[in-house]
Amino acid sequence: MQFKPIMMALLLSFMVHKAQAQQETQVDVQYWGGRALILVPGYWEPVQDQLKGRISDSLFACIRKHCSEKGWPAFFRYQSDEAQSQQQELVFNQLIKYKVATYDNIRNGENYGTEAILRIPWKENQSVHPVEGWDYDIYFIVPDKDVVPHSRNDSR
Repeated sequence: MQFKPIMMALLLSFMVHKAQAQQETQVDVQYWGGRALILVPGYWEPVQDQLKGRISDSLFACIRKHCSEKGWPAFFRYQSDEAQSQQQELVFNQLIKYKVATYDNIRNGENYGTEAILRIPWKENQSVHPVEGWDYDIYFIVPDKDVVPHSRNDSR
């Protein structure tokens, strides 16, 4: 009957690891211009392999659905007008953001750098900036080098 204690220890270890892997950190973004807007077919397969065991399958499915322009409310989409783009980024900077995970952006055997997946929760941001049609969390991919720890000395 030594099998039960070993299985329990492994199960507990797995559950603790999963809980730690899904812990999100509040962050700020220094430069929004590097954010991914449209992801090509096949983008997610290597990413999914890297994130396996670090985030849940249901979270990964949600990220895939709400992590490009087609999955965002109109306000979050690319603004070609420079003044509108600057206004949009000012609002982005005010929003509460969390780093969900990072991964290496490897395509055709070449590493294009570490990317961060950010979650912008609508519930926490409703009072910061209401957006028409926004009633779900959205996700951005930005270069990890542009993500910094959240600054506590702002007015949020």
